[in-house]
Amino acid sequence: MKLKTFRALAAIAALAGRCLALPGACTTVHTKNGIINGFTDSSAAPGVVQFLGIPYGEAPVGDRRWLPALPRRPFDAPLDALAQGPSCPQTDPPITGRAWSAEFLIRPGSPGEDCLYLNVWAPLGASEKSLPVVVWIHGGGFTEGGGDVAYQIPAKWVQRSQKHIVVGINYRLGLFGFPNAAGLDPKEQNLGLLDQRLGIEWVRDNIAQFGGDPSRIILWGQSAGAVSVSYYQYAFAEDPIAIGFIKNSGSPFISVAVSDPTHSNFSALAAGFGCTKEDELNCLRKIPFREIQEYRVKAQLSFGIVVDEKMVFSNYPERTLAGKIAQGPAITGTTRNEGVIPGNPGPLPANATVPGDSRYGCPAHFEASLRGAAGLTTWRYMYSANFTNIMPGGQGAFHSADLPLFFGTHDIARGQSTPFEYELSNVMQDLYLAFIEDPAAGLTKKGWEPTPPGPLGTIQTGVDLGHNGVLIQKGMAAWTTPPICWSGDYRLATIPSARLRATISHPSAPKQTLQAPRSLPGNRTGYKVRASVPLRSGRPRQHDKVSGPPSAIETASPSPRDMRKMASGLHSTSVAGGAVFTADDPCGAPRPTILKI
Repeated sequence: MKLKTFRALAAIAALAGRCLALPGACTTVHTKNGIINGFTDSSAAPGVVQFLGIPYGEAPVGDRRWLPALPRRPFDAPLDALAQGPSCPQTDPPITGRAWSAEFLIRPGSPGEDCLYLNVWAPLGASEKSLPVVVWIHGGGFTEGGGDVAYQIPAKWVQRSQKHIVVGINYRLGLFGFPNAAGLDPKEQNLGLLDQRLGIEWVRDNIAQFGGDPSRIILWGQSAGAVSVSYYQYAFAEDPIAIGFIKNSGSPFISVAVSDPTHSNFSALAAGFGCTKEDELNCLRKIPFREIQEYRVKAQLSFGIVVDEKMVFSNYPERTLAGKIAQGPAITGTTRNEGVIPGNPGPLPANATVPGDSRYGCPAHFEASLRGAAGLTTWRYMYSANFTNIMPGGQGAFHSADLPLFFGTHDIARGQSTPFEYELSNVMQDLYLAFIEDPAAGLTKKGWEPTPPGPLGTIQTGVDLGHNGVLIQKGMAAWTTPPICWSGDYRLATIPSARLRATISHPSAPKQTLQAPRSLPGNRTGYKVRASVPLRSGRPRQHDKVSGPPSAIETASPSPRDMRKMASGLHSTSVAGGAVFTADDPCGAPRPTILKI
């Protein structure tokens, strides 16, 4: 007994010595994997404990390359979580354009194949609490990204709020995360998505030790991360772990899946190293990952998501309407100029909104429509601001432009942020925090109503963030379908589902008259809309009051004929939060009156 006591005391003394050696204050947690030591950064976020580089899965190397990750075994000794783990293998970002895009990219040289790590940012003293938890899934087209992207470090946000915990997860990318190899189980080709689930399970099992509430987990992703969150809602509909979902610039209707049924790209990769057809996997597992990556770039081989009917499905509209989706509320948003990618400074292309519409705006619109038809709660936003310390002014609200504002990292490079920039960032963080704390009603309490439920074609409402120097405009982004959304992959009439088509062909409602401004001033702050009853299918159940110069405009629920007019660009009158306007913006972000929340 004395020997055991002595050993226990010695272990405590050794742990205390390790903590004293850490930068800032030391915080120790006891997880199912073992003891983890975190630290505070007194210069940047003194009220936040950071636990960086926590392994959640066994290293996917050697014989484990291209196999589903295994849960991490218990640690042999206390883990000092002081630095980020490696980002997963990817091509190092090009030098060109880094002057403006460096903060959106991982650190050069940081990738490594042993990359299944996560990071935790928690308020100091949170271990005695039970806080909501946000799990962040980074974007990057399923080919790049990681935990060390400067604009995506949440320490400043956690420092400001002291009300939530953020966890960021690395997952395998590109050919290592989505190999599409003939020798693998067809249900285990989307390894990166399986990694995400393993990381979320680790959070569920351990976050209480950090002060988090495992029953209050929110998934948040951007771009490919938002697509991942969307896929996750369907793949784990019966056991989602999370109770709410936030998706910036991503939807299950964004076309990212590759079609390579003969596995030709993986076979070409193997042939490049002299591997036989029968021994592709075993042969390539012996090749260093950097050599494989370099050859892939040279041979211009692409790898990505495949439809496997386990993690990624081929029938999302039907699954949504059948209720085969996690039922939690969701936020879905886009930026005004999604077609512009950070790192390409210069004049804004004249058609920048067109690729943004077809790739991001239309999928977001149809996802919200389907969720509404299925009775699921959805909030929509558009981000419209541009700040020249993040990107030159000509780029507008480009793809990813909203992230520095949500994370509170907008002031880390190229000069001080403006007062409006700080104010907008605070508003955006507070809106997300309201959802994180109460996914069902937090935003409604803030004055941001969800888009009305109803059949496909129901007018969608939302908020516009930072447009024309206004913090937030309610009802601004009605996102009545722009004409481009009625063509190609997004033409609803071509969806192969009689049930889905039936939801479109509902009868027109009786026409009613609303009063709306004849024109709007440039700053759009002169009028306010007071919508007393949510609108459904463009049909107000009582008149909404609008102040300003009157103009009588008739509107009704869109009929199939109306929708055909939309497709040809003839239908130009829409309703947003009680205001009637003309859809004069080709990116589908019309200009109604303003309600500041």
